[in-house]
Amino acid sequence: MNDQSIRPLSAAAQGDAQTLRLASRRDRIAELTLKEPFSFSPAPLGLDAVVFLAMVGSCVASGLAGVLVPVTLKRLGADPATASSIFLTTATDVVSMGMLLGLGTVLIL
Repeated sequence: MNDQSIRPLSAAAQGDAQTLRLASRRDRIAELTLKEPFSFSPAPLGLDAVVFLAMVGSCVASGLAGVLVPVTLKRLGADPATASSIFLTTATDVVSMGMLLGLGTVLIL
């Protein structure tokens, strides 16, 4: 929590009327904000499918890259322990973002 959140709470404990009003307003905004993402409409279900499929594809791709990159680097004569991290990170990031955006385009749009 930052100072802007803690100060009204400590003042609210003392009973300051303006601080209590601000704290209750902040609580109402938080309540409305938290209720909105849980609305049941067809669009979030499509988004759920996109995120799920992208995560599954990302896990599969990172697992394959985690095996293939070190083996390939060892065959090329490089030290896999020091050289594979950048390749694994790049492959995982590219596949994850590509799958998320690609599946979102194909399945939602």
